[in-house]
Amino acid sequence: MIQEVSTQGQCIGMALLKDGWEDQYDDAPPFHPIGCVGRMISFHKLPDGRYNIVLQGLHRCTYQEQTVATSYRQARLTPHVPQGSTSLTSDIRCHLEETAQEYLLAKKANQLCDILSSGTLTDSILVHNLSAGLDLSPIEKQFLLESEDLPQQARRLIDFIRFKLADLRTTQG
Repeated sequence: MIQEVSTQGQCIGMALLKDGWEDQYDDAPPFHPIGCVGRMISFHKLPDGRYNIVLQGLHRCTYQEQTVATSYRQARLTPHVPQGSTSLTSDIRCHLEETAQEYLLAKKANQLCDILSSGTLTDSILVHNLSAGLDLSPIEKQFLLESEDLPQQARRLIDFIRFKLADLRTTQG
């Protein structure tokens, strides 16, 4: 797959496998139809033959038909063209920044707080990087990915961060 991708545009689709995949991994278990396409920007071959791959996210997409004619899946996909708003209202952005900063401070991620408060991040970079970078479960990240537009994703992200803050407060006494 790595060799083929290297010669054909360097793009790879990523999709989350549905619950219960472990028992049917070799039989192409079902996956969530909404995923992402990313460009392979680096890879490193491991001693056991596997690879660590770094992808730069490009687009959300919906996977249509797939084939399993190779040792990896290939699929036809439809890229998502943003339909709703691609920017946040000032209220949503402020609420997201405040909630994220409170959480990051509680996790002692002070450098990330500095970046967040710098005001240099666009709305989409702010939302997408928090969505990808926070310690959320794969199914929570899938829920964010399936948002209809950026404001909905930001509101969902705020809710997840609030839950995480509540958990932190409970465990810290």
